[in-house]
Amino acid sequence: MAISMDRDLKPILIIVAVVAVVIIGFMALRGTSREVEMLPEVDLGSPGDTTPTGGPLAVVIGALQRGGGGFLWFDRGDPINIVTVQFYAPAACGATVSFDDAWPTQDPACRSEVPISGVVSGLGTAPTGETIVAVDAEVGDACFDTVDLGDYWPIDGCP
Repeated sequence: MAISMDRDLKPILIIVAVVAVVIIGFMALRGTSREVEMLPEVDLGSPGDTTPTGGPLAVVIGALQRGGGGFLWFDRGDPINIVTVQFYAPAACGATVSFDDAWPTQDPACRSEVPISGVVSGLGTAPTGETIVAVDAEVGDACFDTVDLGDYWPIDGCP
């Protein structure tokens, strides 16, 4: 009887061990991530306003750090730093650009002097008719560490 019990127990132990390895492997590959997001309300000003240096009005309205971290001995790499900048564009721009489009766009209806490249993450219309555009731009660690919400864009040391 003891021999029969050992034969029955061995496949069960193997199955349990395989399932445990698969679960731990999945968790290790999936890893962990860290997100830091700052989004208090920021005043954009009015269309036609300029920064103190005379440039077009563009304001940092968000900062997000995504990714990084790891699990066990797996490293998921450095986090990605994203800054969201909001500004006014001509009224006709709202009809030609949409979420997740690349910015700057080649469309002359969206001509803007704001020096930013990234992905459109927000759109709206000002009471005066201008299009409000928010663009997510990936920035380096030094830029991300110095940027504050409400800062005028561009910021020294940031692309």
